[in-house]
Order: sequence, then structure tokens, then C-alpha cells
Amino acid sequence: MRQSQILSSLSLCVVLLHLVACGGGPGNQLSPENMRSNEPQAQKRNDPYAPKPKPKINRDAKQLFILAGQMASRANPDYNRALDLYRDAYNKDKKLTLALYNAGLISEIMGDENQARQFYEAAANAGLGDGWVNIALMALEKGDRGQAESLFNRALGVEPLNGRAHLNLAMFAKERRDFDFAMKSVRNALKEDSTDADAYDVLAQIYYDLGRYKLALLVADAGLSELAPEHSGLWTTQGLIQLKLDDVIKAVRSFQKAIDLDPNNFAARLNLGLITFNYRDYEKSYQLLSEAVRLRPNHLEAILSHAVAARTLKRYDEARQGYNKVLKLSPNHPGAIFNIAVLDQDYVEVDPNDYGRRVDMTRKAIDQYNQVLASAKSKKLRKKAKSRIEEAKVIIEAIEGEKEAAAAEAEAAAAEAEAATQEKAAGAQ
Repeated sequence: MRQSQILSSLSLCVVLLHLVACGGGPGNQLSPENMRSNEPQAQKRNDPYAPKPKPKINRDAKQLFILAGQMASRANPDYNRALDLYRDAYNKDKKLTLALYNAGLISEIMGDENQARQFYEAAANAGLGDGWVNIALMALEKGDRGQAESLFNRALGVEPLNGRAHLNLAMFAKERRDFDFAMKSVRNALKEDSTDADAYDVLAQIYYDLGRYKLALLVADAGLSELAPEHSGLWTTQGLIQLKLDDVIKAVRSFQKAIDLDPNNFAARLNLGLITFNYRDYEKSYQLLSEAVRLRPNHLEAILSHAVAARTLKRYDEARQGYNKVLKLSPNHPGAIFNIAVLDQDYVEVDPNDYGRRVDMTRKAIDQYNQVLASAKSKKLRKKAKSRIEEAKVIIEAIEGEKEAAAAEAEAAAAEAEAATQEKAAGAQ
């Protein structure tokens, strides 16, 4: 299910992590956290950005609205009934635009994206900025970042202090390294809600990207200790910061806490999988990375890391399947090419006396490493490829030496056999 909060990204080692929601929550599942109520918002006197007073809602409409929420949030939800009740509530009182928004959420849960979009758009046109925010997130899922950014800005045209719109725009700006705009957007989100843990998460990520790790850690810690101790995304961000500060033990605890709070936290699983691999706990790493791939089946770095873990556990066929999947998704991916060359060169069993095949395979590996040199941006990977090329050249010389020695040995053996035959023939005479 699509998560409906914030797009973010952080890097660890060679892995780019896309955190669709800083909160690491379940996304568009109906709960008190994302079902909108109709309570009036607090206002600041003389504040032009303060929300307008909520109009009085028809009592019958309000009762229908409450009943719809109950139908959708109970242990065995009746989404169709809830959807009908939200429609009835809005028809009773057109001022109840939150009914349209919640109907959109339910439509998404039921898998009807077209209907969800219609409800969101109706809510947005009626003055609810979150309608445009959710349509923007739909566009983002489809990879249309330009439309998503435009829609987030459109939401601010309806609600100038819409926190979700500001935080998503902050993440776009952060990715462009426009940190001034990103900071401004976070501050605007905090104007709407000074206790917004997602805003603290984004702010910590901004300081992380700026290299101000101690300040980033203070922000993350404040968000966790004072606002939201069960915010899975903040625990993930804190773990990444702790890694930068070389506090691996605390980072492991943070990532594990993030997973405990949200088993579907992709970033935490991926990072913890990488750490456990580096500490040679290959079986645990394999399990964590398997879950990461399950959560994001087309995430290149997750697939590649999982394949390397599989290779380490001698699951060579599974490793090759992973490398090939990466190449299918991203032809000429240098990491996949490098690892296929390593797999063929080091782990494929070849008849030691088949010198021709051994040389051919090693030369093919050299060609693959040269491909990596031509396309890889990672200095570390390029260095490994260069080292592998030099090793392969030595291997070819060794194989050719083996071949010559074997030929000489065979020739000597043949000559010895011929001499023995002649000697035997002479003795017979």
C-alpha cells in the first residue's frame, strides 16, 4: 500500500534509500493518524495564514461522518458501507469536505485509484489542500516527479501552511541541494504543527546532508524523546547519523528499533542487512536483505546486495538470478557486471585441464571489468575492477604456463613411452 506522507532519500555506503514516508507507517491504512476529523483548528490572531473558522456542520451529517469512521476503523472494516456513509454525510452538508477526503482514502485501500483521485480532487476544489497532496503522491508513485511537485505547490495555494506539502517540497529541494528552500519549507510545516515529528525527521536529514552530523543527531533525538518515540522513520534517520559518527553499535540498535516499530521499514532493513554483512553475519544479512527485496522488488541496490549475500552463502544460482535481474532493470549496471564477472571467475567449476575454456572465461572477465571502468562512478568499484584486471592477467599467464608445462610433460611421457617401446622391441630381437 502506498504510504502517504513524505518522500525522502538518504545514502549509506553505495546504497540510495528512498523513504516514502518519514514516519515509516502503514501508509493509506485507515487509522486515527490519517483519518481526518472535523475538529476546528486553533487560530492565531492577525495571522493571515491561520485557517478560517470552521462552519457549523449539520448534526445529521456529523453523525454519518462519525459512523463512517467507525465502519472503516473497526477490526473487520466494512469499507463499502463506510464509503456510502461518507457520501451521505457530504450530501447532507456540502461543508463537510473531510468526508470527500476520507472517501478517497477508502477508495485507495479498495484499489480504485480513479475513484480515489475523483474524491481527492473534489476535496481539494472544496478547499482541502490534502486532496492535492494525495494526488501528488499518486503521481510520485508513477515516477512523475514534475507533476507531483506542481501539485504540492497547488496544495499550498489552497492551504499555505499545509505541512505535508511543505515537507514533500522540502525533500525535493534537499535532493537538489537547495538547502535554504528546504529549511524554509520545514519551518513552514512547523508553523502549522510545532510537534510534527515528520518535520523533525526531514530537518535531521537536511543537517545530515549538510554534514552537520552532531546537530542532525540532536534534532533526531529531540523528535524521538520529546515527540514521537515510536516514529520508525526517525529511528532510521538516527541510525544513519550514528553510522556517520562511527557509532555502529548504536546504529544497529536504532535500525532494529525502526524494524520493531514497522516491520515494513525498507530502509532500516536494507541498512541493517549491510551492516551485518560487513560484520560477516551472512545468514542474518541474507534474511534482512530478502525482506528488503520483498518490500521493494525492483530496488537495484537491494537486489544486488541480496545477491552478494546469496553468493557468500554459496547460493550461486540465486546470486546469478539477482545480478541478471539488476541488468534487466538497468542494462550495463556496473555493480551487476562486476559481480557476474567475480561469480564466473571465482565460483564456476571448470575442468582444470580445459585450459582453453579457463583462458576464455578469464579474458571475458577482463572485458567485463573494463566495462565497469568505463561506466562506474564509484572510485571504490573502479579500484576493485583495476585490481581484478591485473589479477586476471596474471591468471592467464599462469594458465598458459600450466598448459605449456602439461604439454611438455605429455611430450616427455610420450617420448618415454616411445623409448620403452623401442627398447622392448630391441630386446625381443
